[in-house]
Amino acid sequence: MSDAKYYPRWRRDVILLAAVVVLAAALQFSVFKAGTQASEAVVTAHGETVVRLALGTDTIYTYEFEEETNEIVVENGGVFIRRANCKGQDCVRQGRIDRAGQSIVCLPHKLIIELAMTDANEPEIDIIVR
Repeated sequence: MSDAKYYPRWRRDVILLAAVVVLAAALQFSVFKAGTQASEAVVTAHGETVVRLALGTDTIYTYEFEEETNEIVVENGGVFIRRANCKGQDCVRQGRIDRAGQSIVCLPHKLIIELAMTDANEPEIDIIVR
């Protein structure tokens, strides 16, 4: 008989699964940290752009439509919703965002805040594929 260590099949599967989970977590962390700094917040409500807010200037913008109210705060290069009169308050609990591509969504009010880069700040090369 050989002296090689034998692992039951289920144990090898668990080890392989753990390695895949650790690799996926490391990849997710590196992608999350590599996000570019946004330069503006685009506020869209009911499918139409309402306002573009520069992230370089601290400001408070109140979105009001019929009985819907959201208080949007731009502070220190990020944006968050301080108050809203929607039921779930999920948009308030989403917290502060500051990287291009991130967004805050208020479903009851059909409000979306997306962080983007202005054309002047956009890098010339987005991605290289070989």
